[in-house]
Amino acid sequence: MGRRALVVMMAALAAMTGLIVGPIPDTHAQLEDLVAAARPAVVVVLAAKATGKAGHGSGFIFHPSGFILTNQHVVEGATEISVLLSDRRRLPATVVDYIRRVEFSCPVRVDSVVDAAVLKIEGEGFPTLQLGDSDTLRQGQEIIVMGFPGGVGIDQVSVTRGIVGAVRGSWLQTDAVMLPGNSGGPVMERGGKVVGLATFGTGPGLRIGGIVAINGIRAMVTAATTPGAARAQEFRVTGQEYAGPMVVGRRRTYRSTYSGPSEVSREISQITNLAGGLLYTLRRSDGGEGRNMLGADGLFQLAALSSSGWRTTFPEPYGLLLFPPCPGVAWRTLARAEQASSRSVRQIEIQSRIEAVGETATVPAGTFQQVLRLAETWSGTETQGNRTQSFRTMYTEWWAPGVGLIRSVEEAQGGGRASEELTSHFTPPPP
Repeated sequence: MGRRALVVMMAALAAMTGLIVGPIPDTHAQLEDLVAAARPAVVVVLAAKATGKAGHGSGFIFHPSGFILTNQHVVEGATEISVLLSDRRRLPATVVDYIRRVEFSCPVRVDSVVDAAVLKIEGEGFPTLQLGDSDTLRQGQEIIVMGFPGGVGIDQVSVTRGIVGAVRGSWLQTDAVMLPGNSGGPVMERGGKVVGLATFGTGPGLRIGGIVAINGIRAMVTAATTPGAARAQEFRVTGQEYAGPMVVGRRRTYRSTYSGPSEVSREISQITNLAGGLLYTLRRSDGGEGRNMLGADGLFQLAALSSSGWRTTFPEPYGLLLFPPCPGVAWRTLARAEQASSRSVRQIEIQSRIEAVGETATVPAGTFQQVLRLAETWSGTETQGNRTQSFRTMYTEWWAPGVGLIRSVEEAQGGGRASEELTSHFTPPPP
């Protein structure tokens, strides 16, 4: 039945029943107008990460002088950020401010999440979207999501819609699908105002979408556009406390039996804050060194040099510790190590698993509560010339909140055991 016939039928029904029927709203036309009006302000956020990878997210311009809202996780750890506008111009962007607060519980569940960043591109007169009031949203209310999901290209913006499935404090649940690449895109109510940021997908097939409510980040957004206002630059995730404080020059000393009884110290020599992700270099007094990244997903190693000259690289960052720190969480990493002096090459597979959280551990530095115990197995082959042999080494590590690694025990295949135990921590740097 055509629209005109439907109108005639409804009018006849009204005449028979005595009801007054107004014009039937054209829902699709309203959606088309909303999308057409919003499209020019929705952008692609391109980020080159310190891990060597590049990715993209979504965002939108909310101020005509080039202020953009997106998710913090889109730009976390980025060494270079640019924005692709709807007119296909690509402009460099800088991070003005960010907030990342995520609270998890175990088994792994998101209890609360705030994830937002304000970027700035140079220029004036950009098309904008207006911020709305997320406190007015109700369960069952229809919402529109715009962005650039991965796998379908970034040549044009994609649109989907859904309803508010639940209001969960700092975030909103929806049945609108959130795919990688959608992150940071605007979530709008039917009036065209932005009430949230598309942030994450979860559940089977990522069919449950997570939205950061706009009112939870409004103070940061207002301050970002106010000259001289304080910046939030807040980064707090459940599990981050196990990485210990990140302070340049502060040493931790361990009693080591790896190469005979001795003491070895570890010291952070450099830290770079990349939109909340901390890229740092950890140096050991025995000559070892690691290039690490602390982010919202965990503590990762990008490359390492051991005291015996083994240089290790990873096709994907090596998870020293993943967040949230829940017992049973496991992961796998591949690595390649080379020792120039012996011309040996190792192909390595690392299996990691959080065995327990909440233990008590005693080391020379003292007794620590709520300790996390991590088990790892390093296995693979070592090739030297024409000779290849397999190896397998097991490690057990203990991490204390507010301190970091306090103990490590190594057990090699065929026997042999060595360890490092924290003897003093937070040693002040030399004057």
